[in-house]
Amino acid sequence: MATYIPCDSCLYDETYQNARKWCTSSEEFLCKECEKTKKKTKITRDHRLISIDDYRKIENVPISLSCSDHDRKLEWFCRSHDKALSVACLPTENRSVCDVIPIDEHTTNFDIKDLKIEQAQIQLNVQTSTNVADVELQLITEVDIKRAEQICITGCAILHNGHLLFANYTHKQNILEYNEEGSYIGSNQVSALPYDITVLDSDRIAITYGRNGFFEIFNYRNKRVEKKIYTGGHCWILSQSNGKIYVKVDKVMVFDITGEKLHTLSADGNLNISAGKNNLFCLRFKKNNVCFYDMKGQEVWKFQDDSLDDPYGIANDPSGNVFVIGRTSKNLILIQHDGKTY
Repeated sequence: MATYIPCDSCLYDETYQNARKWCTSSEEFLCKECEKTKKKTKITRDHRLISIDDYRKIENVPISLSCSDHDRKLEWFCRSHDKALSVACLPTENRSVCDVIPIDEHTTNFDIKDLKIEQAQIQLNVQTSTNVADVELQLITEVDIKRAEQICITGCAILHNGHLLFANYTHKQNILEYNEEGSYIGSNQVSALPYDITVLDSDRIAITYGRNGFFEIFNYRNKRVEKKIYTGGHCWILSQSNGKIYVKVDKVMVFDITGEKLHTLSADGNLNISAGKNNLFCLRFKKNNVCFYDMKGQEVWKFQDDSLDDPYGIANDPSGNVFVIGRTSKNLILIQHDGKTY
Protein backbone atom coordinates (compact mmCIF):
# COMPACT_ATOMS: atom_id res chain seq x y z
CA MET A 1 0.00 0.00 0.00
CA ALA A 2 1.30 3.47 -0.86
CA THR A 3 2.77 5.49 2.01
CA TYR A 4 0.87 8.64 3.00
CA ILE A 5 2.82 11.82 2.14
CA PRO A 6 1.64 15.09 3.72
CA CYS A 7 1.62 18.43 1.96
CA ASP A 8 4.65 20.43 3.18
CA SER A 9 2.92 23.80 2.83
CA CYS A 10 -0.08 22.72 4.91
CA LEU A 11 2.20 21.55 7.72
CA TYR A 12 3.02 25.20 8.43
CA ASP A 13 -0.66 25.63 9.38
CA GLU A 14 -0.56 22.38 11.36
CA THR A 15 -3.04 20.79 8.96
CA TYR A 16 -2.57 17.50 7.19
CA GLN A 17 -3.47 17.07 3.53
CA ASN A 18 -2.40 14.28 1.22
CA ALA A 19 0.18 15.49 -1.31
CA ARG A 20 -0.38 14.83 -5.01
CA LYS A 21 2.61 16.65 -6.57
CA TRP A 22 6.32 17.16 -5.91
CA CYS A 23 7.86 20.53 -6.85
CA THR A 24 11.40 20.00 -8.17
CA SER A 25 12.12 23.74 -7.90
CA SER A 26 11.24 24.34 -4.24
CA GLU A 27 11.65 20.70 -3.18
CA GLU A 28 8.31 20.31 -1.46
CA PHE A 29 5.21 18.14 -1.59
CA LEU A 30 1.95 19.84 -2.52
CA CYS A 31 -1.72 19.01 -2.07
CA LYS A 32 -4.29 19.99 -4.71
CA GLU A 33 -5.10 23.38 -3.17
CA CYS A 34 -1.45 24.37 -2.60
CA GLU A 35 -0.67 23.34 -6.17
CA LYS A 36 -3.35 25.76 -7.38
CA THR A 37 -1.92 28.53 -5.17
CA LYS A 38 1.57 27.99 -6.56
CA LYS A 39 0.30 28.28 -10.14
CA LYS A 40 -1.55 31.50 -9.34
CA THR A 41 1.58 33.11 -7.87
CA LYS A 42 3.75 34.86 -10.46
CA ILE A 43 7.14 33.90 -9.05
CA THR A 44 6.24 30.21 -8.68
CA ARG A 45 3.86 29.49 -11.54
CA ASP A 46 6.71 28.21 -13.73
CA HIS A 47 7.98 25.75 -11.13
CA ARG A 48 8.25 22.22 -12.42
CA LEU A 49 5.82 19.75 -10.84
CA ILE A 50 5.75 15.98 -11.13
CA SER A 51 3.28 13.44 -9.80
CA ILE A 52 3.89 11.54 -6.56
CA ASP A 53 4.04 8.31 -8.56
CA ASP A 54 6.83 9.71 -10.71
CA TYR A 55 8.65 11.02 -7.64
CA ARG A 56 8.60 7.53 -6.07
CA LYS A 57 10.13 6.09 -9.24
CA ILE A 58 13.06 8.51 -9.34
CA GLU A 59 13.83 9.37 -5.70
CA ASN A 60 16.47 6.63 -5.40
CA VAL A 61 17.84 6.76 -8.94
CA PRO A 62 21.55 7.71 -8.94
CA ILE A 63 22.55 10.62 -11.17
CA SER A 64 25.41 10.49 -13.65
CA LEU A 65 27.44 13.63 -14.29
CA SER A 66 29.18 12.10 -17.29
CA CYS A 67 28.19 12.67 -20.91
CA SER A 68 26.64 9.49 -22.32
CA ASP A 69 27.82 10.37 -25.86
CA HIS A 70 31.48 11.20 -25.16
CA ASP A 71 32.22 9.68 -21.72
CA ARG A 72 33.37 13.10 -20.53
CA LYS A 73 32.42 15.14 -17.46
CA LEU A 74 29.42 17.46 -17.85
CA GLU A 75 31.05 20.90 -17.53
CA TRP A 76 28.83 23.18 -19.61
CA PHE A 77 25.17 24.14 -19.64
CA CYS A 78 23.40 25.28 -22.84
CA ARG A 79 20.58 27.67 -21.95
CA SER A 80 19.41 27.66 -25.59
CA HIS A 81 18.70 23.91 -25.42
CA ASP A 82 18.24 23.59 -21.63
CA LYS A 83 20.82 20.79 -21.57
CA ALA A 84 24.04 19.85 -19.75
CA LEU A 85 27.06 19.25 -22.02
CA SER A 86 30.62 18.03 -21.94
CA VAL A 87 33.36 20.02 -23.67
CA ALA A 88 33.21 17.56 -26.56
CA CYS A 89 29.46 18.09 -27.15
CA LEU A 90 29.73 21.58 -28.57
CA PRO A 91 32.62 22.72 -30.79
CA THR A 92 34.23 25.97 -29.70
CA GLU A 93 33.14 27.83 -32.82
CA ASN A 94 29.45 27.19 -32.02
CA ARG A 95 29.48 28.55 -28.47
CA SER A 96 28.71 32.01 -29.78
CA VAL A 97 25.56 30.68 -31.49
CA CYS A 98 24.19 28.93 -28.41
CA ASP A 99 24.00 30.40 -24.92
CA VAL A 100 26.59 28.10 -23.31
CA ILE A 101 28.10 28.74 -19.88
CA PRO A 102 30.15 26.69 -17.39
CA ILE A 103 27.99 24.69 -14.99
CA ASP A 104 29.74 26.23 -11.97
CA GLU A 105 28.47 29.67 -13.09
CA HIS A 106 24.97 28.28 -13.55
CA THR A 107 24.78 26.50 -10.20
CA THR A 108 22.16 28.82 -8.76
CA ASN A 109 19.83 28.24 -11.72
CA PHE A 110 20.84 24.85 -13.08
CA ASP A 111 18.65 22.42 -11.21
CA ILE A 112 20.63 19.19 -10.98
CA LYS A 113 17.42 17.47 -9.90
CA ASP A 114 15.97 18.08 -13.35
CA LEU A 115 18.89 16.17 -14.85
CA LYS A 116 18.21 13.35 -12.39
CA ILE A 117 14.55 13.32 -13.40
CA GLU A 118 15.44 13.28 -17.09
CA GLN A 119 17.92 10.42 -16.68
CA ALA A 120 15.55 8.47 -14.44
CA GLN A 121 12.69 8.79 -16.89
CA ILE A 122 14.95 7.53 -19.69
CA GLN A 123 15.80 4.49 -17.55
CA LEU A 124 12.14 3.93 -16.73
CA ASN A 125 11.19 4.14 -20.40
CA VAL A 126 13.70 1.41 -21.17
CA GLN A 127 12.70 -0.78 -18.25
CA THR A 128 8.96 -0.51 -18.79
CA SER A 129 8.94 -0.74 -22.61
CA THR A 130 5.86 -2.73 -23.57
CA ASN A 131 3.69 -3.63 -26.49
CA VAL A 132 1.37 -0.71 -27.28
CA ALA A 133 -1.46 -3.19 -27.79
CA ASP A 134 -1.43 -3.58 -23.99
CA VAL A 135 -1.64 0.19 -23.37
CA GLU A 136 -5.00 1.60 -22.36
CA LEU A 137 -5.38 5.27 -23.28
CA GLN A 138 -7.22 7.32 -20.67
CA LEU A 139 -8.74 10.78 -20.88
CA ILE A 140 -7.06 13.13 -18.38
CA THR A 141 -8.54 16.56 -19.05
CA GLU A 142 -11.21 18.06 -21.26
CA VAL A 143 -10.67 21.67 -22.35
CA ASP A 144 -13.80 23.75 -22.79
CA ILE A 145 -12.66 26.16 -25.49
CA LYS A 146 -13.85 29.73 -24.94
CA ARG A 147 -16.65 30.41 -27.46
CA ALA A 148 -17.24 34.11 -26.89
CA GLU A 149 -15.36 34.86 -30.11
CA GLN A 150 -14.66 33.20 -33.45
CA ILE A 151 -12.59 30.04 -32.96
CA CYS A 152 -10.59 27.89 -35.39
CA ILE A 153 -8.04 25.76 -33.51
CA THR A 154 -5.24 24.55 -35.79
CA GLY A 155 -2.33 23.99 -33.41
CA CYS A 156 -1.60 23.22 -29.77
CA ALA A 157 1.46 23.11 -27.50
CA ILE A 158 2.15 22.51 -23.81
CA LEU A 159 4.41 24.96 -21.95
CA HIS A 160 6.92 23.85 -19.32
CA ASN A 161 4.51 24.95 -16.58
CA GLY A 162 1.77 22.68 -17.96
CA HIS A 163 -0.29 25.46 -19.55
CA LEU A 164 -1.86 24.79 -22.94
CA LEU A 165 -1.47 27.12 -25.91
CA PHE A 166 -3.90 26.99 -28.85
CA ALA A 167 -3.35 28.64 -32.23
CA ASN A 168 -6.59 30.42 -33.18
CA TYR A 169 -6.45 30.69 -36.98
CA THR A 170 -8.92 33.57 -37.33
CA HIS A 171 -8.85 37.31 -37.93
CA LYS A 172 -8.34 37.75 -34.17
CA GLN A 173 -4.66 36.81 -34.69
CA ASN A 174 -4.24 35.46 -31.19
CA ILE A 175 -3.03 32.49 -29.19
CA LEU A 176 -5.30 31.19 -26.42
CA GLU A 177 -3.87 30.04 -23.09
CA TYR A 178 -5.45 27.55 -20.67
CA ASN A 179 -4.13 26.01 -17.48
CA GLU A 180 -3.53 22.27 -17.19
CA GLU A 181 -6.97 21.76 -15.67
CA GLY A 182 -8.58 23.21 -18.81
CA SER A 183 -9.57 26.65 -17.46
CA TYR A 184 -9.21 29.69 -19.73
CA ILE A 185 -6.45 32.16 -18.73
CA GLY A 186 -6.33 34.67 -21.59
CA SER A 187 -5.11 35.38 -25.12
CA ASN A 188 -1.97 36.89 -26.63
CA GLN A 189 -1.85 38.92 -29.82
CA VAL A 190 0.61 37.75 -32.50
CA SER A 191 1.87 39.02 -35.87
CA ALA A 192 -0.65 37.32 -38.18
CA LEU A 193 -3.05 34.35 -38.28
CA PRO A 194 -1.22 31.68 -36.22
CA TYR A 195 -1.46 28.15 -37.60
CA ASP A 196 0.81 26.01 -35.43
CA ILE A 197 2.94 26.28 -32.27
CA THR A 198 5.88 24.37 -30.82
CA VAL A 199 7.76 24.96 -27.55
CA LEU A 200 11.50 25.65 -27.87
CA ASP A 201 12.47 26.16 -24.22
CA SER A 202 11.11 27.61 -20.98
CA ASP A 203 10.93 31.11 -22.51
CA ARG A 204 10.35 30.73 -26.24
CA ILE A 205 7.91 29.21 -28.68
CA ALA A 206 7.88 29.07 -32.48
CA ILE A 207 4.75 30.01 -34.45
CA THR A 208 3.88 29.41 -38.11
CA TYR A 209 1.63 31.75 -40.08
CA GLY A 210 0.31 29.62 -42.96
CA ARG A 211 -0.05 31.46 -46.25
CA ASN A 212 1.99 34.40 -44.96
CA GLY A 213 5.11 32.35 -45.68
CA PHE A 214 7.05 32.83 -42.45
CA PHE A 215 7.40 31.59 -38.90
CA GLU A 216 8.58 33.41 -35.79
CA ILE A 217 10.58 32.70 -32.67
CA PHE A 218 8.51 34.35 -29.95
CA ASN A 219 9.56 35.02 -26.36
CA TYR A 220 6.49 34.11 -24.38
CA ARG A 221 7.68 35.76 -21.16
CA ASN A 222 8.20 39.27 -22.52
CA LYS A 223 5.72 38.90 -25.44
CA ARG A 224 8.33 39.92 -28.02
CA VAL A 225 9.27 38.49 -31.42
CA GLU A 226 12.93 37.49 -31.37
CA LYS A 227 13.20 36.52 -35.03
CA LYS A 228 11.05 36.29 -38.16
CA ILE A 229 12.10 33.61 -40.68
CA TYR A 230 10.73 33.61 -44.23
CA THR A 231 10.45 30.17 -45.84
CA GLY A 232 9.68 31.03 -49.46
CA GLY A 233 6.36 29.20 -49.38
CA HIS A 234 3.25 28.52 -47.32
CA CYS A 235 4.40 27.72 -43.80
CA TRP A 236 2.08 25.40 -41.89
CA ILE A 237 3.08 22.72 -39.38
CA LEU A 238 6.27 22.72 -37.33
CA SER A 239 7.84 20.51 -34.67
CA GLN A 240 10.87 20.82 -32.39
CA SER A 241 13.21 18.08 -31.24
CA ASN A 242 16.79 17.86 -30.02
CA GLY A 243 17.50 21.55 -30.59
CA LYS A 244 16.17 21.64 -34.15
CA ILE A 245 12.99 23.12 -35.63
CA TYR A 246 11.27 21.18 -38.44
CA VAL A 247 8.94 23.21 -40.64
CA LYS A 248 6.60 21.76 -43.28
CA VAL A 249 6.64 23.91 -46.40
CA ASP A 250 6.83 21.93 -49.66
CA LYS A 251 9.46 19.64 -48.20
CA VAL A 252 10.58 19.76 -44.57
CA MET A 253 12.99 22.58 -43.73
CA VAL A 254 15.29 22.10 -40.75
CA PHE A 255 16.47 25.07 -38.66
CA ASP A 256 18.55 25.36 -35.52
CA ILE A 257 17.06 26.80 -32.35
CA THR A 258 18.09 30.35 -33.35
CA GLY A 259 16.26 30.15 -36.69
CA GLU A 260 19.27 29.54 -38.95
CA LYS A 261 18.47 27.10 -41.76
CA LEU A 262 20.49 23.87 -41.69
CA HIS A 263 19.12 21.76 -44.55
CA THR A 264 15.98 20.35 -46.18
CA LEU A 265 14.53 16.85 -45.92
CA SER A 266 12.69 15.31 -48.86
CA ALA A 267 10.17 13.59 -46.56
CA ASP A 268 6.77 13.28 -48.25
CA GLY A 269 3.56 14.31 -46.52
CA ASN A 270 0.52 16.55 -46.83
CA LEU A 271 0.72 18.81 -43.80
CA ASN A 272 1.26 17.37 -40.35
CA ILE A 273 4.65 16.25 -39.04
CA SER A 274 6.12 15.28 -35.67
CA ALA A 275 9.86 15.10 -34.97
CA GLY A 276 11.65 12.73 -32.61
CA LYS A 277 15.32 12.59 -31.64
CA ASN A 278 16.36 10.52 -34.66
CA ASN A 279 13.23 10.33 -36.78
CA LEU A 280 10.42 12.23 -38.41
CA PHE A 281 6.78 11.20 -38.75
CA CYS A 282 4.66 12.52 -41.63
CA LEU A 283 0.96 12.11 -42.34
CA ARG A 284 -0.41 11.53 -45.83
CA PHE A 285 -4.12 11.95 -45.24
CA LYS A 286 -4.92 11.66 -48.96
CA LYS A 287 -3.41 8.15 -48.90
CA ASN A 288 -4.57 7.32 -45.35
CA ASN A 289 -1.13 6.41 -44.07
CA VAL A 290 1.62 7.42 -41.65
CA CYS A 291 5.27 7.42 -42.72
CA PHE A 292 8.39 7.12 -40.58
CA TYR A 293 11.58 8.75 -41.93
CA ASP A 294 15.15 8.82 -40.69
CA MET A 295 17.01 12.11 -40.50
CA LYS A 296 18.28 11.72 -44.04
CA GLY A 297 14.73 11.75 -45.37
CA GLN A 298 14.69 8.01 -46.14
CA GLU A 299 11.44 6.16 -45.50
CA VAL A 300 11.84 3.44 -42.84
CA TRP A 301 8.26 2.18 -42.54
CA LYS A 302 4.71 3.05 -43.49
CA PHE A 303 1.54 2.35 -41.51
CA GLN A 304 -1.93 1.97 -43.03
CA ASP A 305 -5.05 0.38 -41.56
CA ASP A 306 -8.79 0.42 -42.26
CA SER A 307 -9.43 1.70 -38.72
CA LEU A 308 -7.63 4.96 -39.54
CA ASP A 309 -9.46 7.26 -41.95
CA ASP A 310 -8.17 10.73 -42.88
CA PRO A 311 -5.17 10.94 -40.46
CA TYR A 312 -4.76 14.57 -39.51
CA GLY A 313 -3.16 15.09 -36.08
CA ILE A 314 0.12 13.50 -34.97
CA ALA A 315 2.51 13.44 -32.00
CA ASN A 316 5.19 11.05 -30.77
CA ASP A 317 6.62 10.08 -27.38
CA PRO A 318 10.31 9.70 -26.35
CA SER A 319 10.21 5.97 -27.16
CA GLY A 320 9.27 6.63 -30.79
CA ASN A 321 5.65 5.52 -30.46
CA VAL A 322 3.30 7.73 -32.44
CA PHE A 323 -0.21 9.01 -31.67
CA VAL A 324 -2.44 9.70 -34.68
CA ILE A 325 -5.89 11.29 -34.86
CA GLY A 326 -8.28 10.07 -37.57
CA ARG A 327 -10.41 13.04 -38.58
CA THR A 328 -13.10 11.04 -40.41
CA SER A 329 -12.79 7.85 -38.33
CA LYS A 330 -12.93 10.06 -35.18
CA ASN A 331 -10.43 8.04 -33.21
CA LEU A 332 -6.96 8.15 -31.65
CA ILE A 333 -4.53 5.40 -32.62
CA LEU A 334 -1.26 4.61 -30.84
CA ILE A 335 1.28 3.02 -33.19
CA GLN A 336 4.37 1.24 -31.84
CA HIS A 337 7.80 2.57 -32.82
CA ASP A 338 8.35 -0.28 -35.28
CA GLY A 339 5.12 0.56 -37.18
CA LYS A 340 3.84 -3.00 -36.84
CA THR A 341 1.60 -2.85 -33.76
CA TYR A 342 -1.20 -0.50 -32.74
